[in-house]
Amino acid sequence: MTGGGTRNPSAPKLPVFGSVVEAYREVFKSPARLFTASALPLGIMAALWVILLWRTSLSFWSYQVLHLIEVLAFLLFGLLWFRFLFEDSSVKLLPRPLLGQGSLAYFGYGLLFYFLIWLPVFFLALPLGVSALEQGRAGVPLLSWDVGALLLFLPAALLLWLFFLARFSLVCPAAATRREMSPLGSWRATAGNGLNLFVAYALASLPAIVALFSLLTLGLSRGLFAAGPSGSRSSADILAQGAFSLNFALAQLITVALVISVTAVAYRRLTGNGGPREAASERFE
Repeated sequence: MTGGGTRNPSAPKLPVFGSVVEAYREVFKSPARLFTASALPLGIMAALWVILLWRTSLSFWSYQVLHLIEVLAFLLFGLLWFRFLFEDSSVKLLPRPLLGQGSLAYFGYGLLFYFLIWLPVFFLALPLGVSALEQGRAGVPLLSWDVGALLLFLPAALLLWLFFLARFSLVCPAAATRREMSPLGSWRATAGNGLNLFVAYALASLPAIVALFSLLTLGLSRGLFAAGPSGSRSSADILAQGAFSLNFALAQLITVALVISVTAVAYRRLTGNGGPREAASERFE
């Protein structure tokens, strides 16, 4: 792994809208490239969907294992996308090396970020949500002080937590491309640009997230996940649900690609590091 984990003193401020525009350009300028990078992760997700279709009575831990495999599929897509953005080479179905030093570090950081992102949901959002629901059932008005405080505190706490995690996000492109950067190095590199980076993430992913919720709402409104009276589904229902699930997964991968592209732009600008492929970084400047 090569160096590049310290902040460049002459690094400019991270441009919010410029970073977002560059991220969208990288994602959508080549549909073939996006399809190639997403082919294997989509195949893994399709296999998981078939397993869930055939084995509807899986245990709790079996579901957790399948969910972990799905998360690893997303991380594999992220590794492919990072390698393309930094190495400026054609996307391959499998990165080389898949389990090398950089890849293992990337998967480790990716899993850590995933669990940290969901940590406040399980330990903050769910308990507060249950508390607000119980107060509502007890007749406490929605706009009362207690319930209102919960509804105001929860989004603020989640946004602050995500802003905090964004400061450490530069370790992912460094690990994926076999460069040195510690979490502390990422924190230092993003000093003075933390808010810009957080807003760039939000702006880049917001349209895709809206599209995801729209797809989910459409699927639920059309009853794609509802079973028949006997708990069975027709072949047409199964095909429709499968097509919807793959489209939803592809939309998720596009969201991941946008976030990764913003991270790549931020890494290059804030560290001044393009590694041995400096020419490839000029398109981010």
